[in-house]
Amino acid sequence: MDKARKYFNIAIKLDPTFFNALNNLGKLELKEKKYIAAISLFKSAVVIAPKASSGIYNLANAMSFNMQISDAQDLLKKALFLHLKGGNLNMLLGELSVRTGYYKDSEKYYETAFKQEQKSAELYIKVGDIFNNATQSNTALKYYNLAQEIEPDNALIFKLKANVYREIGDFSKTLEQINKAIAIEPNNIDFLMFYVNSKKIENTDLVIEKMITLFDKKSTTKSDRITLGFAITKALEDSKQFDRVFPFLKSANDSMNLSFPYDVNTAVSENDETIKYFEDFKLDNYSGMGHSDAHPIFICGMPRSGTTLVEQIISSHSSVTGAGEIGYTNIAVGRTIGTKEKKLISLSKVQPENLEKIGSDIWTYLTHHYPGTSHITDKSIMTYKRMGLLKAAMPNCKFIIVRRDPRDNLLSIYRNRFVDNTHLYAYNLKDLGTYYKQFLRIMDFWRNKMPEGFIEINYEDLINDPKTHAQKLINYCNLDWEDKCLEFYKSNRQVKTLSILQVRQPIYKSSVKAWERYEQDLQPLFKAIE
Repeated sequence: MDKARKYFNIAIKLDPTFFNALNNLGKLELKEKKYIAAISLFKSAVVIAPKASSGIYNLANAMSFNMQISDAQDLLKKALFLHLKGGNLNMLLGELSVRTGYYKDSEKYYETAFKQEQKSAELYIKVGDIFNNATQSNTALKYYNLAQEIEPDNALIFKLKANVYREIGDFSKTLEQINKAIAIEPNNIDFLMFYVNSKKIENTDLVIEKMITLFDKKSTTKSDRITLGFAITKALEDSKQFDRVFPFLKSANDSMNLSFPYDVNTAVSENDETIKYFEDFKLDNYSGMGHSDAHPIFICGMPRSGTTLVEQIISSHSSVTGAGEIGYTNIAVGRTIGTKEKKLISLSKVQPENLEKIGSDIWTYLTHHYPGTSHITDKSIMTYKRMGLLKAAMPNCKFIIVRRDPRDNLLSIYRNRFVDNTHLYAYNLKDLGTYYKQFLRIMDFWRNKMPEGFIEINYEDLINDPKTHAQKLINYCNLDWEDKCLEFYKSNRQVKTLSILQVRQPIYKSSVKAWERYEQDLQPLFKAIE
């Protein structure tokens, strides 16, 4: 990337009106998430070639990533009004309409795009993915089915449909679809892992030995062996073959650790910065400030601590919409009080109008995407790091911190594969322990700074006495109790989480003290959390 940037810049210096160099350098900056730089380059490219639809598309796309969605939409509509060739422009307008909740508008844009572009399974799959990411399951299935009409033997389409059914809790259709995918591609390791993660595996299921055979093959790639290691772990645990688990689990984690190296001191440094930034913070100093109309419910904690269960309980209430992991708060904060160096201006320089804007921005975003509900949950688990600032910006927001026995919590993290380049501490037992102690450190900090600013719920307490602690959660959210909050597993809302199977079941206790099965293997972890 650095070499590419170097030569693009040389080309632009030689010819400042070189459209392709500006456009391609902008795409490079966009790929590296340098949105402001990308927007500047695309603007220059558009000035040079105002009728080049690729420049318009790239500029609007970069704006959308920088959360300038209305500006991007205006730009695209103006381009179409001027009769620029617009298959890709309509596609992007459709995507932005989905992202902002205007689903009917989006389908109109897509239909126009389909008339201008050659219809293909790939195009329909792309649109299906966009709707699925927006938790519009029925519309996603509609476009996957259109793709299937063009390519009826495309195994990927069966898998994509299986994923939608799994997310809405229809496991019968999930297995029907994934089995069709496997019938077409029997050795597709991603399909096998999906199958394993969609049901409880019995010890008679042939998939276990099939995966172990693939794991042992010399021709199996490192990436596939990692996938198989986690899948075999899940299958062996389901079938209670605990004595066979750890070699596969450790192999998968060791390979992930090598592929995505992580310095756990990064977590220490980040917490040092957070604590230093908020060292003079006093919530009382912000009384009467912020956006009082905003009242999101933030559910935070370590991964695999029970945050999904808590969100399912609360979002089963008739007045609550569960939004899952939104991840918008950092964007809103960065846009208002961020610097070019991606830091925040000092706390002493944060003005009342800044807090009002942050709160208003977050609440507008949430209510726009999830209209017609009075309460919205956000399960972005890391939001606790800026808890004080968000409480100042939204004095009526709620923070729920979920805690769990660290031995079970960290084991659960260790036996799951996360999206690449996320939670990189997860693949080393010592790092896991160190990271957990940093979580405790930052929670101790906020407990001292604003003890009344949040509540903590213990996972074990919740599953041992569900009604008492569920009622405590609902009461904290200023809601009246509804019995269906304990029937969360009946909800058909789309859930995107590693806990996708668990949240479709009544509360169970089998995950408590799971660490005892691997006590000797987990010694490096236990020493790290002492």
